[in-house]
Amino acid sequence: MAASTESPAIIPEMVALATRIHGTSTHLSWFLASQPNPQPSLSTDTHISITRGSYGSKIAEAWRHQLKQDALDLFRLASTPEEYLAHVAMNHGITTSVRWLTQHRIFELVPIIGSVSYNNISVISSVSEVHLKAVCRMAISGGLFKEPEPDRIAHNSTSRIIATNADFGAWAECLAGPIWNASAKLGESSAQCYRSSLPTHSAFTMAQGDQAAFPDALRKDPKLAMNFGGFLKATGSMYANDLSHVVDGIDWEWFGKARVVDIGASSAALSLKLAEQFSDLVFEIATHVRHAGTIGTELHATSPDVSSKIALNTNRDPAAPPIFTSPVDVFILKHVLHHYPPPAALALLQHLAQHLTANGRIVIIDLVMPNPGTRGSYVEGMLRTRELVHLELSNGASRDEGGWYEFVERAGCSLEIIKVTRDIGSDLSIIEIRTSGEKGAVNPTEINGVN
Repeated sequence: MAASTESPAIIPEMVALATRIHGTSTHLSWFLASQPNPQPSLSTDTHISITRGSYGSKIAEAWRHQLKQDALDLFRLASTPEEYLAHVAMNHGITTSVRWLTQHRIFELVPIIGSVSYNNISVISSVSEVHLKAVCRMAISGGLFKEPEPDRIAHNSTSRIIATNADFGAWAECLAGPIWNASAKLGESSAQCYRSSLPTHSAFTMAQGDQAAFPDALRKDPKLAMNFGGFLKATGSMYANDLSHVVDGIDWEWFGKARVVDIGASSAALSLKLAEQFSDLVFEIATHVRHAGTIGTELHATSPDVSSKIALNTNRDPAAPPIFTSPVDVFILKHVLHHYPPPAALALLQHLAQHLTANGRIVIIDLVMPNPGTRGSYVEGMLRTRELVHLELSNGASRDEGGWYEFVERAGCSLEIIKVTRDIGSDLSIIEIRTSGEKGAVNPTEINGVN
């Protein structure tokens, strides 16, 4: 039989994707074979693990990222339009199951090691065994829990982390409670917000049944604040939010001996990470007093050589701007501006500009929403999910790149964006801002340092 002369240009898209999946998975498997971690396997419930910071880990993360995207694209090519709503219903079933399992504390009732009968769990939790089986088996179809033998349930690696890690458990609590309730009110909130985007008109506020904006609700409800604090810690442990993207994404050594102020942080993690690696930098965390306990604990648990370089500047009035007694070289705004209505966000940026040194920088680390279809559907879907959560909780504004340029221009104070970068695999982009009086060329947008 003669060899095929088919041009690569007309290779069917499904075949091209499958070929790339084979190549990418081969490269990733070779990399994993060089690590002390086992290969991922559904049959043995072994999940993928890449040691962060190890040689080649960023390339491996890029392969992992590409593999998820290509697999999703292949799934969509193999699906018909008639199946779309069925797939939506399936995802809704999984979300409903997570909520139900959290409400009835099933994650805690299943033993960490070994299995337990559905009947036993039903009796302990006082829920219908029929419902229990239906919900658990729906969750199992989505990769949560496993049924090692008939009528018995056990943890898999995914459900186990929710059961044993308090931060992931808090994330599940947030999904099952306030985020679920806010999502149900988004339609009503959107009508109410037709002429107003105030945080007090958010879906979260409507679901709560009072006029307390999301930040105020956190201050009033310690359990809610604790759960959302855990939620943020859990999401922060994902590679998409890893602090290495910030550490590697800016030339911190360029600043020399500099004072860096982290605005609105609920944790000292970023300051600690930077202080460990850049000895010339000193840090200040300017935040609400309710975060002082957490930050103090983090600093106390760190070597004095590092923690002594970090000061804490707290305030009790969330509406009041932070006070600075001397000019600041670098301000960091990491994923906080969406908490502010646009006028308040502009006022904060203007306030920081007035306290910036001549060659200083304002560094915004936040979502830069892509134009539809310009990023992979998996990445864009994850970003759009975060955008919706911001809207639901506080009418928080997410911006595309043009929106960020417009926002900074409206702030005035001779501020200008000089660079927008995004590390491959990161959800957050880094927006560097300076005053236009500073000399030097303005850099274009970069992705992973490449134009």
